[in-house]
Amino acid sequence: MDFRITTGFVEPHFFAGFISGPKMVATVLAGLETVMHLHDARRIGHPKAVFGSIEGNPVHNDVREISRMRRVDFAFDVTLNRRQDVTQAFAGELFAEHHAAFEVARKNAMRSLPDPFDVVVTTNSGYPMDQNLDQAVKEMSAAARIVKQGGTSLCAAECRDGIPEHGAYGELLASRSSPLDLL
Repeated sequence: MDFRITTGFVEPHFFAGFISGPKMVATVLAGLETVMHLHDARRIGHPKAVFGSIEGNPVHNDVREISRMRRVDFAFDVTLNRRQDVTQAFAGELFAEHHAAFEVARKNAMRSLPDPFDVVVTTNSGYPMDQNLDQAVKEMSAAARIVKQGGTSLCAAECRDGIPEHGAYGELLASRSSPLDLL
């Protein structure tokens, strides 16, 4: 008899709401077609597909449904602080433990602001999270949520692996002759 266990760490995700939990099932067991479906422009461009958003988030709804179909027997997740130290551990039924974990992650990692900022300087916390432009999009997405309309965001990312030039992201960037054409 198979016994399915997921493990991970929970933190806000820029279009799935939070990582780990059901997202572990959907992304680890998914084929390319499912991954592309979860990352299509309509889903990740949805107004509810943002950091910390669970209710009405089409990406999160899809990963939860995939997780229901694949049945997980036990889930274990942790939350981390900025030094990557474990701050709390959660275990049990997948959806219940993930809910408890993302509430702690929301409280520890997210803040509401009274007003957006004129200028936002952001980083994705160094390697490996800033290894390429594809990863740096996450920090740009966070900055976009707190900068004023018409404000300025500055993103500091090493991008030691470049754009990357391989894969669908590289093909997308190479598909137009200028950044303006790409937009």
